[in-house]
Amino acid sequence: MRTSLPPQEAQCQGTCILGKKDKPVRIGALERFVADWERENGVEAPEVAPATGKRVAVVGSGPAGITAATECLRAGHEVTIFESLHEAGGVLTYGIPAFRMPKDIVQFEIKQVLGLGAELRLNHIVGRSVPVDELLAYDAVFIGTGAGLPYFMGIEGENFSGVYSANEFLTRVNLMHADRFPEFDTPIIRGSRVAVIGGGNVAMDSARVARRLGAQVYLIYRRREEDLPAREEEVANAIQEGVEFVCCANRRRFWVVRKCRVSSAPAWICASVTRAVGPFPVPARERTVRSLLMLMLSLKPSVRARTRFSQD
Repeated sequence: MRTSLPPQEAQCQGTCILGKKDKPVRIGALERFVADWERENGVEAPEVAPATGKRVAVVGSGPAGITAATECLRAGHEVTIFESLHEAGGVLTYGIPAFRMPKDIVQFEIKQVLGLGAELRLNHIVGRSVPVDELLAYDAVFIGTGAGLPYFMGIEGENFSGVYSANEFLTRVNLMHADRFPEFDTPIIRGSRVAVIGGGNVAMDSARVARRLGAQVYLIYRRREEDLPAREEEVANAIQEGVEFVCCANRRRFWVVRKCRVSSAPAWICASVTRAVGPFPVPARERTVRSLLMLMLSLKPSVRARTRFSQD
């Protein structure tokens, strides 16, 4: 699955020797062009080895699960994919917005895997609807559940209505179509002013989605703009779409005005020199970012588990 998602400018493109004298090869754009051309002109299915009689269980249908399933199928193994949600694709479906990862591409890739012979079981939660003993009956198990659980900041007011984790916000919009409520059943609070806390690619996705919902968006980041961990392209897109960056600032607490709804988020004004040194608060300097919706960004792995593989 070749898209503009991997950070090519920090990897192969960033070290391209042509960049020393001119512009580097835009490898990401070339990969995207080749993948799009092949999809539009007919994909040649990869060769599949003779059946081995081995069974492999893949937990999760995101990028890792799809890749593992494909390689196992090409090796001649029988593959069953277990997905807890009602649609396959993992973060490609529920997390990354369609303007950055078109959903028809995701569905095409999944159909390719199923075309190789994989069995896909949706709405199956391992450990509940699928007993662990049943899973361990397979010859091998691959666990690719992703990093879909939020880290909360442990600060005052984060339990107020109107404070979302980025994972919940993006899932409501991308997977459950909350932006089209009440046509779809899942609602979402639509704030005219939204504060996004963080500076990575998920922050840019959340900010740009909020802009598309009609909000004025402030992105609060504790370091300088040049220290943002998000891809340069994503930062540029966010700025172009009207996201206001509040840099060298860190959240301190949320305030509430009425009915347990968040109203504003005081933020430290931080002095930040480099990413290595880190930010530190400047006494008696605070800025209040008034907003009706707050989004928090940090994520952690969905499960902690050990896999057991057959040695035969």
